[in-house]
Amino acid sequence: MRDVTIAISTAFQDAGDATRAIEIAKALKNQKPDDISLRIIFLSHGSRFEGVAEELGFEVYQVDPKLPGSGLYEDLKMT
Repeated sequence: MRDVTIAISTAFQDAGDATRAIEIAKALKNQKPDDISLRIIFLSHGSRFEGVAEELGFEVYQVDPKLPGSGLYEDLKMT
């Protein structure tokens, strides 16, 4: 058995990128070969989507800087 770890780094701040990232992680988990032990970790600055990822069995690792998790445009000061 081979151990494989995948870290998913995305803004994880709005439903668009968060749900796409979660769906990709679910597909990887569901389609992995039987001889692979897969660990998927989401890197997050703070997000309301962390709970969704954790409920699906994925890990969430907190990275700096911590953001309020309000949304992509507000947290990252995008225009």
